[in-house]
Amino acid sequence: MATLTHDYLAWRKTHPRIAGGDHMSLEELRDRQQAIRGRLTEIHNEFAGQAFPDQIRGEWNDLNEERERNKVLIRELEAREERVRAIATDDDGSESRGDGGTAQTGGRREAGATFYVPSVNRGSDPWDYTHTRSAATPEGQRRMMHDQVLRAAERTQFPHPEADQNRCQADVERTLRVDDEHATIARRILNTGNPVYQRAFAKTLAGVPTSPEETRALGLTNTAGGYAVPFTLDPTIINTSNGAVNPYRQISRIIQIAGTTWQGVTSAGVVATRRAEGDEVADNSPTIAQPAVTPQRVDVFIPFSIEIGQDWQGMQGDMAALIQDAKDVEEATSFSTGSGTAPAAQGVLTGATTTVTAAGTASFAVADLYTVEGALPPRFRPNAQWVANRAIYNRVRQFDTAGGASLWTETLAVGLNNNRTGNTGYNLIGYPANEASAFAATVATGTAFAVLGDFRQFVIVDRVGMDVELVPHLFGSNRRPTGQRGIFAMWRNTSAVLVPGAFRKLVGG
Repeated sequence: MATLTHDYLAWRKTHPRIAGGDHMSLEELRDRQQAIRGRLTEIHNEFAGQAFPDQIRGEWNDLNEERERNKVLIRELEAREERVRAIATDDDGSESRGDGGTAQTGGRREAGATFYVPSVNRGSDPWDYTHTRSAATPEGQRRMMHDQVLRAAERTQFPHPEADQNRCQADVERTLRVDDEHATIARRILNTGNPVYQRAFAKTLAGVPTSPEETRALGLTNTAGGYAVPFTLDPTIINTSNGAVNPYRQISRIIQIAGTTWQGVTSAGVVATRRAEGDEVADNSPTIAQPAVTPQRVDVFIPFSIEIGQDWQGMQGDMAALIQDAKDVEEATSFSTGSGTAPAAQGVLTGATTTVTAAGTASFAVADLYTVEGALPPRFRPNAQWVANRAIYNRVRQFDTAGGASLWTETLAVGLNNNRTGNTGYNLIGYPANEASAFAATVATGTAFAVLGDFRQFVIVDRVGMDVELVPHLFGSNRRPTGQRGIFAMWRNTSAVLVPGAFRKLVGG
């Protein structure tokens, strides 16, 4: 299936049937939706605070229209599949309900669509998923729950001060793609997004008694005294802000899991050989490795006054921002320089084992940049990107004040290297330049201060879900209450370099 490019109008002319959703399977349609979401997010970030050029505006409008058409078609195909499964197990035409009764066979047609939607699937409460028990198969129930999550997300307001509605919804849809067969992630979102649960969560933080209904809602996610964070505040689902200058989640491979360990597969590749007709082939079996990456615990403690806790609406945005900021600052350091020994993540500087030493003593010159590029294997160059501290880039900009060497060039709107752009908006010798505040700001002997590599070979593994414990009272140095409570929040993630040879780090001589 074709992928989105900046030359979108030309692509549509050469792929009219795919662009219109014709002759695409259900899985292809879902992949197409993910590609569209990625391109819309890319456009939004690239032109933030600017008016779209005419061509980009046309692409933006076309993609949004196509996305809406595809949503209707996906629902039709899913409803048809579910209907066929239901008919296959129920010869009299009625649909069995999970409570032993029979659901009404009446239904309605989706607006703008031509397919039948059972009325039992369209409750007035977007968080109520009890109707999914009517599915004929576990996979059918999982699909119904995912559909319910997407509808609920469309009605959700996200309290983070920098939240973008479309981006948050895209985060939810992306997260669902890694859900397990039990729909663990979907259940978590529907349970913690329910207004009843959110009210109960707020009351618990404020020390206010909960109603029986709210107590039951808390019981859906209660784990050894802790509570799941409402998904609208959960940074493992909604990735909202960048508290530190941290490029890794934009350029690396992100894996979300609902279990405990991610098992990957890596290979150095195979060798292709030309042979004469009839010659016996050689055994070019690749060496396969299976890295296992296990997310580790990360936590943060947030004290807050009882008065603030009583004003939950004001606290929601503050809490989301504080947790996201703390998470981002921690990751900026861990993903750069983490030791890789549990519970520490493995940073790119630690996992990239091949070094290039600058020619001068505690100095840095133009030739060092080209030496690093020359040392990077050709297979990793097309997707390579730089990561360094802003202070290092400022030194690079002073190398060539006349601009004749074109060392440091502004990224064009169409992008370079497969339409990728760094978070600085500039390219260094043709590769996107990303700023990482946790990298060294000075050149010192034996210290790595820049990396060039293919960050598809650097993986970040997130276990979806953040839980909190409430400390009901904090005490001062004299062991008397301070009028504060505390939130102990915990999540799990880690990072690792999958292929060390995909990176070259520049070290001071």
